[in-house]
Amino acid sequence: MKLYTRICYASLCLATVALADPVAMKARVEEPALQETMGGCSLKCAFAWSVEVLAAGGQKAATAKKLNDENAETAWLADAGTTGVGAKLRLVFPKKLKPEMEGNTPVYGLDIINGIWASEQQWKIAARVKRARVYYRDKPIADVTFADSRRWQRVLFPDVFVRSGDSMTFEILETYPGEKGTPVALTEIVLQGAH
Repeated sequence: MKLYTRICYASLCLATVALADPVAMKARVEEPALQETMGGCSLKCAFAWSVEVLAAGGQKAATAKKLNDENAETAWLADAGTTGVGAKLRLVFPKKLKPEMEGNTPVYGLDIINGIWASEQQWKIAARVKRARVYYRDKPIADVTFADSRRWQRVLFPDVFVRSGDSMTFEILETYPGEKGTPVALTEIVLQGAH
């Protein structure tokens, strides 16, 4: 199955094209992460989505509510005894979208807060994501390199229009080591889209 995206300007769609192999990208380091600014406009304006974690080795998926809870004080930590490399975070969209949203709601990027943001000390102890592969409908769309930073990091990719039951996957490929061998951590993932 090929993954397609529409090329649009304002509300006029000019073409539909197939997406190629994953593009190598660097996340852009953005503004500081602050608890009081959590919960801005994002794909959540259109619909709720959840995060499932599939650990390296294919164990059963578990829900990770901390990854999209709009709270900089909470973080997801990979399973103890692992580095987190190979873990897959599956971003699950509704099984049934409203008819007016079906194929008309764009998702065009993601923002993360890398590591455990709550304190500088905790951030240094846990490993952070260095490289990840992003998939849409199980097809790779981007290989992303992240900075070793506590600030928001943003990745933008061509608009993909969401359909019922779609998902994105964030696979951890490489990490920045923590000071005490603690597995990789992420504080927040925000999907950009809806508008």
